[in-house]
Amino acid sequence: MTEFSEIGAPTTELPAKHVAGAVLVSRTGRLLLQLRDDDPNIDNPGLIGIFGGHREDADDGPLACARREILEETGYCVPRDGFEFLAQCVTDHPRFRTCATLYLVRHVPERSLTITEGALFTIEPGQLEPHWRRMSAVAILAVRIALDRLRDAA
Repeated sequence: MTEFSEIGAPTTELPAKHVAGAVLVSRTGRLLLQLRDDDPNIDNPGLIGIFGGHREDADDGPLACARREILEETGYCVPRDGFEFLAQCVTDHPRFRTCATLYLVRHVPERSLTITEGALFTIEPGQLEPHWRRMSAVAILAVRIALDRLRDAA
C-alpha cells in the first residue's frame, strides 16, 4: 500500500526521487492522461499516470521540470502561466520515496498532441470509476485534486 504524507514529513529512510507533472485537461473538459509503457524498467509500468517526470538536478525547479517533460512527452509547450499548482506530496514505494509537485493545465489542444512515451489515455471525468485501480498513486492524488479544482471553477 502506498503511504501519502506531507512534503518533508519523514516516514522512511528511502532514497528520494523528485518529480513534477500535471493533469492535462482538453478544451472540451476531457482528462488527458498517460498510459505508461508496459516496461518493467520504468516506474509504474502499464499504469495510467500523469504527464511529467524526474527533475534532472537541484537547479531544475518543479515548474521547469513539468514544462520540459510535458513538451518531451506530448509535443505541447505549455505557457509558463498555464500551470496551476495543485499540491506537493510524498509517496513511499518499496525501494524509493517519490516527492512530487503536481499541477493542472487547462485548455490543452488535444488534437495537436504527439505522444512520445506511452499512449494517450483520454477520458471524461465522470467515467473514471472503473479506472482508479489502474492508476499510479501520484496520478490518483493529482486527478482527485484536479477534479475538485475543476468542480469549484464550474
